[in-house]
Amino acid sequence: KHRRALKLLHAQFAASPAVVARFLREASAAGRIGNPHIVETFDAGQLPSGEPFLVMELLTGTPLDQLLATRGRLGPGEALQILRQACDGVEAAHKTGIVHRDLKPENLFLQAGARPFVKILDFGISKFDDSLVDAPALTTEGSILGTPYYMSPEQVRGESLDARADVYALGVVLYECLSGRRPFNADKLAELGVKIHQGKHAPLREVCPDIPDELARVVARAMSVDKTERYASASDLGVALALLEPGLELGNSATIALPSEPPPELSAASTSGARAARTDASHELDISRADAQRPRWLLWASIALVSAVGLGVIVTKARQTETSPSAEPALEHSALPASSGPVVAPELPSDPSAA
Repeated sequence: KHRRALKLLHAQFAASPAVVARFLREASAAGRIGNPHIVETFDAGQLPSGEPFLVMELLTGTPLDQLLATRGRLGPGEALQILRQACDGVEAAHKTGIVHRDLKPENLFLQAGARPFVKILDFGISKFDDSLVDAPALTTEGSILGTPYYMSPEQVRGESLDARADVYALGVVLYECLSGRRPFNADKLAELGVKIHQGKHAPLREVCPDIPDELARVVARAMSVDKTERYASASDLGVALALLEPGLELGNSATIALPSEPPPELSAASTSGARAARTDASHELDISRADAQRPRWLLWASIALVSAVGLGVIVTKARQTETSPSAEPALEHSALPASSGPVVAPELPSDPSAA
């Protein structure tokens, strides 16, 4: 009596052992990774008619590509939160020796809730590291699998792939979320491959001048043509995004979408680094606020002191008027006499803005 999703392989493909193996690999990948950002698979097998099937968790929500089609582009804070969750799931896959190879908005599902929670779909063409996973290789050297728009340069060239291919794809997805367009487009596959190979695309800041420079640099590094210049892991990319979070929250608080439950955001080391960065940023913010408020405090203190001194002068003049036979004003007194005691400024409110 549970609601589940039943995924079937079309009969026309069921006759291909390689296709069937890739279909069932999705169940194997989900079970090995065991991360809340990976769609869960409960069972797999074959129907009496021969079609392979997967029994999976039933998701309610919308894929990221549909959200982009509806809204055009996302605010930096919202895009950052979605990609950080994706980085967490992708990093978990990499640690088990699995490279997704087909990360794209269609495969990032935003589960409905108070706040969207990312689920990564479709590990059907994922690559298993033979040194970490006891699984047969299904891809020969030089073959190309994946969605062309999000392929890394080495993937376009048919070279052997590692985790940095997924980092590149996440950079492309982030570029699209922030700008509302893919970085590479072409009418022909060969032309598209050349553009990706050469890294020829409009810089993010050129397309969207409102994007913060720091965020644009993170996207550019994730999409580096030379994979040695990219972030070494999805975790590193997630940490880079986390370091930008305080500034983006201040500037885009209305657009931020947090996960519906606290996700295990990155590794312990990554989380501690991000937490330290947030602490430093918060400390700097507190200092800057104090610096901004200090002149106002000085102003209020100066006004209070001048007022007290002025009041003392008036009182002194009144006393002199009462005691002096000529009742001449004591113009030479510009301050309170010593016998009047110290000048005490009135108590200031704890919040200068409340005064």
